[in-house]
Amino acid sequence: MNKILGFEPISDRICKLRIKGNFYNIPLINIYGPAEDKEEDIKEQFYEELQRTLDRVPKNDVTFILGDMNAKLGKEKVFNQVVGRHTLHNTANENGEMVEKYAISNAMFLISTNFQHKKIRTGTWISPDHQTMNQIDHVMVSKKKMRLIHDVKSKRGYNCDSDHLLLQIKIKQKLIPVKNR
Repeated sequence: MNKILGFEPISDRICKLRIKGNFYNIPLINIYGPAEDKEEDIKEQFYEELQRTLDRVPKNDVTFILGDMNAKLGKEKVFNQVVGRHTLHNTANENGEMVEKYAISNAMFLISTNFQHKKIRTGTWISPDHQTMNQIDHVMVSKKKMRLIHDVKSKRGYNCDSDHLLLQIKIKQKLIPVKNR
């Protein structure tokens, strides 16, 4: 708790937690992207609000955008600059393309697709019948700061009362306590 600089609920789909780091602060922007079947204007409003949130983050902070993006990322060559080789899906869905275009426009990389793992460590959502696994939860970071992330994988076995699996992110960064005011 003594490393938290602030928490800001932006909307019912976006919130921001800012953590004090040793060399720079780390804002974690947690998102819940609109589902694939939502209207286009709802999706556009969501990404406009996300952009406003990102624009308010100090430029020297290392920002992570993470959460349920409801986006399947594919292996299309056009998006190689923002998607790693280890995505679970071969082709992106409409939400995936929106996320990929957002990453391009903000010089970010979907780092959750950059590490090779078995399928059970790559999938982040399991259907209620336990037959289908998708990778729709992701972690996005500035391309300049990708080297800080050492691994991203899903963790099975934790009961968090959800059909989503927890994502574990290994970051190389020291945190320092915030002095009581």
